[in-house]
Amino acid sequence: MPRIPSRPPLDLFGKWTVVELPSMADDYLDLTPDPHVLITHDQYDRFSATFQFGAQQGEIDGRVDECWTHAAAIFFTFVGVDEGDEIFGAAADAGYNAADDTITGTMRYHQGDDLPFVWRRAKSPMKTGVKRHSTSGRKKKT
Repeated sequence: MPRIPSRPPLDLFGKWTVVELPSMADDYLDLTPDPHVLITHDQYDRFSATFQFGAQQGEIDGRVDECWTHAAAIFFTFVGVDEGDEIFGAAADAGYNAADDTITGTMRYHQGDDLPFVWRRAKSPMKTGVKRHSTSGRKKKT
């Protein structure tokens, strides 16, 4: 878990289910069999992700702006496709709530609509298969 000693621990790593898009039609999430965001959080103040929901898929580049004991303010930009059309934008009002393990905010599309969202951490975080590489530079003796 990324940590800075003067700040509370924060772990956004894993799979987040897209559970709500209030401004979209009720069946929009059904366009994707597994609407989710998959976050990689290796540095305390930075994270990246891939997303797929509805007719959209893409990548996220994010920052942790502020962190408290049970919450965090986050900012991210995104780029991707929606039914073959290129999309990009930002979410400056996103926040993590530890009490209900959700990330909420609004994806604001460049020269387009605003999309409020609710992501909830999947029950089984996907932490398997992560291989960390040593940075010590030492080689094994043969």
